[in-house]
Amino acid sequence: ESFPRPVIVPENQIVNKNEEAVFHCQFTAEPPPTQEWLFDGKIISNMSRTVVLSNGSLLIPQVKLRNVGVYKCVGRGQRGKPVILEATLQLAEIHDMVSLEPKTFIDNTEQRVVCYTPRGVPEPHIWWERNGVRVPTTGRVRQEAEELIFEGIVEKDAGIYTCHAANKAGGKKQDQIITVATKPTWVIKPKDVQLEEGKPAYLHCLSKASLKPSITWYRNGFLISE
Repeated sequence: ESFPRPVIVPENQIVNKNEEAVFHCQFTAEPPPTQEWLFDGKIISNMSRTVVLSNGSLLIPQVKLRNVGVYKCVGRGQRGKPVILEATLQLAEIHDMVSLEPKTFIDNTEQRVVCYTPRGVPEPHIWWERNGVRVPTTGRVRQEAEELIFEGIVEKDAGIYTCHAANKAGGKKQDQIITVATKPTWVIKPKDVQLEEGKPAYLHCLSKASLKPSITWYRNGFLISE
């Protein structure tokens, strides 16, 4: 009974700059144990930037970069070694995302687009949106973890998709432009014509696709130059 035993164990804290942080810690023993907090190897006493509350909890009213680190709650009983409990204080942060280069896919193929999670504390959460609407996790077009998946991409899937990343520190986003290339279809096919020698002649040819097709003419298997 004279050995200190933890009743409340302090938990790691992640807060924004200038927010408050509170570590709760409590020991029990008979007679009651003594308790103190250590930071950077030094005993913490009540001061403007740190306050040890009457119940043994530690309050940091406005967390700054200098407050980041490992805090130790030490319980000392009448017998035995001191019991040391540790908890870490971190500032929330989120870094910029990797740029997403435009992509062109062939229609009716399966495609995957990866959005890489930016570095951050805590680890940012990732999701995809299109036109302000979140991409579902099921269906032909869906999100799986960090990936945007198209099962048989079609022309209507082309457009701008936005990858969002967010945590306690805030959010970041990157746009992904997707173009779907379709096979050319004929609008006007060239027709056989009979013409008088010495007069101008025109053979008309027109096709369309999601990406403008290039037109090439051959005569008897040989390329006709411009």
